[in-house]
Amino acid sequence: MLASDGYPWTTIKVDNRDTYMVALESASVDNDIRTFAQFIVGAVLEDKTKNDTLPKDWIQRHLVPFPP
Repeated sequence: MLASDGYPWTTIKVDNRDTYMVALESASVDNDIRTFAQFIVGAVLEDKTKNDTLPKDWIQRHLVPFPP
């Protein structure tokens, strides 16, 4: 879904599966997407540091921090 909206492909590593599932459940059950969104932001940033293919201003344009 993110890729279809212009976001880069992001891989969720097996090591992060438990954290991903907890964040996904919080979004689904508790109707609170902040934890899930922050997890995805972290995954995108981690991928970006490994292959610097995103434009320099991409993060500022697309990844806006959530209010507390």
